[in-house]
Amino acid sequence: MISHGDANHAVEYRPRVLSSWECLMNKRSPNEFLRDIEMRQRNVVYPDTLRNETRGWRNLITSKEPLSVLQVVGLLLLHSAVLSVLFLMGYAAIEQFHSTSGSVLNRIVAALGPWVIIVFLCGAVFLLLRWRIRRALVGADKRPPLAR
Repeated sequence: MISHGDANHAVEYRPRVLSSWECLMNKRSPNEFLRDIEMRQRNVVYPDTLRNETRGWRNLITSKEPLSVLQVVGLLLLHSAVLSVLFLMGYAAIEQFHSTSGSVLNRIVAALGPWVIIVFLCGAVFLLLRWRIRRALVGADKRPPLAR
C-alpha cells in the first residue's frame, strides 16, 4: 500500500487487476495485454525509435500518394539545412587552404585537418553507441520476463 500526499490527505493506492471482461472490451487477449505491458516496460528505447523512424522514411519513399505541401516544405527545409552546413564547411576549408602558406600538403592538412578530426571523433562516438546498444540488447534477451 502506497500513500501519496500529506498526512491529512493521504490517498491509498491499490494496484488494479484487469478482469477478463475488460480484456475482451479492449479486444485483446490477456496474453496480448501482458505482452504489450512487457514491451512498454522495457528499458530499451533506441530500437523502437529507430524502427519508427525507418517506417516513416520508408513510407515517404515508397508511398504511391503524392507528398503533401507540408511534407515537401519539411523535406526542403531539412535538405537546405544539411546543404548549407556542408557548403559552409567547404567554404571554410577553401578559405583556410588559400590563407595558409607553404607546400600544397601543408595547406591541405591545414584546411581539412580539423574536419577529419571532427568526423573521426563523431565516428568513434557512434561506434561506441552501437556497441553499447548491441550489448544492452543481448542483455535484454537474457533478462527474465515479467512475473505473471
